[in-house]
Amino acid sequence: MRPDGTEHSDTILKAHDENVSSSEGAADGQTLSGFYKTYAPELSGYLRKAFGDGPPDPEDVTQEAFRRLAEKGDLGAIENFKAFLWRTARNLVLTERRKTDMRSQADFEVSQLFFAVKGTEFTPERVLEVEQQLRIINAALGKMPERRRKAFLLHRVDGLNLAAVGRQLGVSRRAAVKHVMRAIVDIDVALEEGQSA
Repeated sequence: MRPDGTEHSDTILKAHDENVSSSEGAADGQTLSGFYKTYAPELSGYLRKAFGDGPPDPEDVTQEAFRRLAEKGDLGAIENFKAFLWRTARNLVLTERRKTDMRSQADFEVSQLFFAVKGTEFTPERVLEVEQQLRIINAALGKMPERRRKAFLLHRVDGLNLAAVGRQLGVSRRAAVKHVMRAIVDIDVALEEGQSA
């Protein structure tokens, strides 16, 4: 068991070897751990060639793809292990890249919010001013009704579109829009009051 609570792929693969019955690469009686030894280097190489050295690390993605295969349960239902693995690995990389892009977008938005003017220097005074603004925003978020705060965070921090925010909260898109707009107004009012104080 790893420190993060997950098992090494070899342990998982060995536990599932007896479940492998029919698949490409396993049709000749090869076990799942044998399949790992055969195809893991090829999959890592493919990921490295297609997506570079990371992040995410190709070896980590390969191991995660095999872990998901092993945890699939009914391995006999998978017609083509290799296709399943390649698709799973590709999806894992694309998902991680999307998350990284959303984080980068959020970082960009924050920098534009606080350092929008080109040439703005990171002087000690400006840093203190930004810290004060962040405290005000945090306080405003803490005072908001829970649904409004969640809608705002899902949209502006997690990068979900408004329809997805509505689904997540169990409300319509229109209601999600209202929650986000009210949150923005609350934050604007708090910032204005903070500046005049």
